[in-house]
This record gives sequence, C-alpha cells and structure tokens, in this order.
Amino acid sequence: MQLSVPVDSATVRVIARLDSLRGAWSQGPGLRTDRLEQLRAAATVQSIGSSCRLSGVRLSDGDVGGLLRDSGALHPERPVAVAYARAMDWAGLDTGQPLDEDRLRRLHAIVSGASPDSGPSPWRDKVSQPEAFGPDGKALGRVFTTLPPRLIVAKLDKLLGWHELEVRSGETHPVLAAGVFTLGFLSASPFNGGNGRMARLLAVRLLERAGYAHVRYSSLERVFEETQLEFLDAQDASTTRLWSGDAQLKPWLDYFLQSLELQLERVERVIDRERQAVRLSPLQRLILDIVGEHGEAETALLLEATGANRNTLKDNMRKLVDAGLVERLGQRRGTRYRLASSLMTDPFDAGSAGAEH
Repeated sequence: MQLSVPVDSATVRVIARLDSLRGAWSQGPGLRTDRLEQLRAAATVQSIGSSCRLSGVRLSDGDVGGLLRDSGALHPERPVAVAYARAMDWAGLDTGQPLDEDRLRRLHAIVSGASPDSGPSPWRDKVSQPEAFGPDGKALGRVFTTLPPRLIVAKLDKLLGWHELEVRSGETHPVLAAGVFTLGFLSASPFNGGNGRMARLLAVRLLERAGYAHVRYSSLERVFEETQLEFLDAQDASTTRLWSGDAQLKPWLDYFLQSLELQLERVERVIDRERQAVRLSPLQRLILDIVGEHGEAETALLLEATGANRNTLKDNMRKLVDAGLVERLGQRRGTRYRLASSLMTDPFDAGSAGAEH
C-alpha cells in the first residue's frame, strides 16, 4: 500500500509538543496515584459517553458513570457502554503486540459486547453506506461510501501491513501512522456495525501503544464529539482515492493533529490544576471538588456542604479566586462560583454534544 504522508512545519510543531509530553509523562506526571486514577476514570466516562453519542446512542456522562458503577443497572444501552469500557482496557493491543486481522476482529467482538468465548467478529458481508448522527441521536443527512465486501479482506490486510511496517521501521511517525490508520479503517468500515466506535477506540489505543500514555487522562473522543462537523469534513476530503494510492491525506491529518493538540492542552491544564491543588488546604480542596461537581455553587450550598463558618468560607473563596482557580459570578446575595474558565474543559466536566459508521 503506497501512501504519501504529508509533513509540514505545523505537523512538526504539534508532534514535537506531543513527544515532549510523552517524555515528561514517562518520568511521572508528579501526582498521587489515587488522583491519577480518578482523572483516568473521569476521562474514561467521557470517552464512552462521547463515542456512544456519536454512534446515535443517547447516553449522558452521568448515565455512563452510573451504569459502570452499578452492575445490576437496568438500562437498554448498558451493554454498549460496558463493552466500550472493556475494549479500552483490552490487553490484546498493549505495546509490543502487532495489530493484525485477528486482534482487530477480536477487539470488534469486545466492542460489540460479545462474550470472551464467542470468538472474533466476521468481516462485513453486505454493502454499507453509514450515516453520521448528531448529539440528539438524529441522522445528520451525511452518508459515506465504504469498501464493497469483496475488497475488505485484501484492503485491510494492506492497511494493517502498512501500519506495522511504518511504525516498526520509523519511516512514518507513530502519531501520523495512527491518524492514517484511523482514516483507512473508517473508509473501509470492515464490520457490519460499530465501525465508528472501533475507529475512535483504535485512535486512542494506537497512540497509547506508541507511548503517549497521557491520552487516557483526557478524552480524545470528547474532542471528536465537540468538533464533529470538522471531523466529517476532514474525513470526506481525504478518503477520496485513498485505496488507489493518491489520496490527499493533509485535510484529515491536519484535523487529527489539531484534535491531539487540543487534548494535550486539556491534559496540561488539568495536571497544572492538580499540582496547584496539592498546595491547597483541605477546605480549599473540598470547595474545588464541590464547585466542580455542581458546575456552579452559591455561598449557601458551600456553607452547607463544607460546614465552615461564613467568614472562613469567604476568606478561602477569596484566595481561590485570587489564585485563578475559581471565578466569581454576580454580586452579594446572588454571588455564585465556578471553576476558572481555563480549567472548565477537563475530565471533570460533564458536558456533552454527537456519528456512527
């Protein structure tokens, strides 16, 4: 498979930032293990929620969190959320394991909710023209052309071989290789369902496999959801002539790198906030958690939730505002507090916005 992967100064700049964070993260992000686990758990909930909504499955982040906590919860979409969570941690794509047809089909079986003993998923056996769905679960009116079933095995074999050769030889940077593979997988849509969820999951797992461990601490799927129209436009622009070897990969790779840079900035913000929080008093830490949980909090709520007296709370709120961690909204009796805007888009946010192939 012959692919010309474009590299310009913007590409080099973003990859340099990603590689710098990868190196720093390998030395440890400097946070307590329990806080890292909480950040990862929050990002996991966001990833599942976003990927499900992009598939037309209407699940809020709150729904996802509840379904993962309660194994006995009765919800028609629970299997979809649980299956995605299992696939995110499947050891079959860990570092050192080649990505081949068998692993790809086994991962799809997990994403589809099949039992561990059911075996790998079969390849798609019918013509497919997948639609994109919005956050309300309604089709956006955009339909994509995919490979005919008779070409799936041959083309996927070439795509898988290309990816492994490029990564192992170092000819193509692993970030760019992950981006191209994600596009190729979407273009092929090799399974009878769940291809969109698979593609989003593979983007994250291939980056994690290449050493970019930070990708599990802020949701890339959330970025894809928030920029859904740009995602679809870039996919549309780059899939033409993909399998003939003269595809224009730049629109898609530009979008992919911009998404990774936004995710990187969110990771850096949340880590910075956590490092600042280490220096906070227990009361200030509690206030941040309460404000983050509620989105906005009035003084009355904070007084009740913390048990602090009014003067003590007032003094600590002033310190948090001065430190740039909390913003004050309104005046006097109508005063409310929220996390500083620079910290709003991180794994603690529960916002949502939603396409499936």
